Amino acid sequence: MLYHRGVRAGTSGALVLVVVLLGASGARAQSSDQLDACAMGVVSGCYEAAGLAAPALEQDREATRADAGTRCTAGDVDGCMLRSILDVMVGEHDAAVTTALAAACDAGRAHACALGWFYANDTSDDARGLERACELHDEDACVNLALYHRERPADVPAAWTLMTASCERGSGRACMFCAMRLAQGVEGVAPDRAASETMLARACQLGLDLACASAAQHVLSGTETVAADPAAAVRTLEAQCTAGGRWSCATLADVMLEGAATIAPDPARAASLYGLACDAGDPPSCRRLGSLAEAGRGMEGSYARAAELYDRACDGRDPRGCTWAGDMVATGTGVTRDLPRALSLWSRACGLGAEVACPRVRRARAMRTEAPHDEHADAEMEHTQCEAGQLSACVTSGDRLATGRGVARSIEGAIAMYRRACEAGEVRGCAALGSVLAYGVGTTPDPARAQVLLDAACAERAGDACRLAEDVRHPPQRAAPFPWM
Repeated sequence: MLYHRGVRAGTSGALVLVVVLLGASGARAQSSDQLDACAMGVVSGCYEAAGLAAPALEQDREATRADAGTRCTAGDVDGCMLRSILDVMVGEHDAAVTTALAAACDAGRAHACALGWFYANDTSDDARGLERACELHDEDACVNLALYHRERPADVPAAWTLMTASCERGSGRACMFCAMRLAQGVEGVAPDRAASETMLARACQLGLDLACASAAQHVLSGTETVAADPAAAVRTLEAQCTAGGRWSCATLADVMLEGAATIAPDPARAASLYGLACDAGDPPSCRRLGSLAEAGRGMEGSYARAAELYDRACDGRDPRGCTWAGDMVATGTGVTRDLPRALSLWSRACGLGAEVACPRVRRARAMRTEAPHDEHADAEMEHTQCEAGQLSACVTSGDRLATGRGVARSIEGAIAMYRRACEAGEVRGCAALGSVLAYGVGTTPDPARAQVLLDAACAERAGDACRLAEDVRHPPQRAAPFPWM
């Protein structure tokens, strides 16, 4: 309820709410990265930021709400602000709280102005509360106000004026927002790459980790328009990462994993950096570290560790993390096999936008509702068909061996079946073999051979071969290593 109401009012409404919510719960210091993303218009950042505060406020919520109401009645503005947040959480509204917030706003309390606007007018075209908060030099409110205007086409010029002014006053988020607009040339702003890079550098100088990571990416990828200095970019990332910047840790890990410009690959250091970013609250880094643990790249190989990291990524709403966690559970790789839990994880991944997980959900549900039959007899029949030269049956037999459905589970046996089918010309067997070779599932990793196999299977439009080939070509965005799912 809390988050949906924020998003319904637009990103500006969500950011107003989470800024005050975090202040009330004492979690603001731990949420700067999420607020940065929220301010850039990434609604998932708003969800994450609010998620840091909500657990603290959920405990004894009604008692806390009643106490906040008593404090508000006695004239305590902080009590009124907390009561308004808790009212939103339960879907209620109190006119007396609105009045108290308005009075606090008149007395110069910027957060009361911003929250009063959201609490009373979350679907209104009246932005006076935000305007007043911005006038009181609340830079978060100025960014909110610019986002509010941005959501209304006639107000786009006003949004740009507010953002540039806020940047000049020292708001890193506003500078980052301006850099994005200048780079893309949208919403009435002409593209200006050099000006965008200047704004990005200013945002980094103001301590915005997301801006430092973005600026370094431009340098290391060769897209910077000014003279690039890869070594300096790496030093900036190292300094930001040491200071606890998860964006910089994750970006530096990407660089160290594959190398960039004059930087040599260092998978072991990449694993360490992904670990720092994961611990700092970056779900994709947890997933990427899991893929390294699964492949034994840059760290000791461990399916159990990989499964644990995919679960952490999924807990952070990372779609691929949920998909891969489901894959591990479905096949019993590193964890106890649990098909109902796998279905739950895939369903969550599908709901979060991982298209590859949706067919898994459909297949798992279909298998769950099928009439019981003799899996062992089916396995024997498919083995006989494979021996008789029916190559598609060899691939199916490989799938059975991989999952232990109707036969004793054997990853090595599955690979042998895929290899047999592939060498005889069955492209689905090549796609399956390429997938397991790419990530060393049950065998020694051979990415070069995997790429050849997957490209050939892609040319024949075999299953997910094209997507798998692209994922192998651009790590660490790893494909699910289980072709049988």
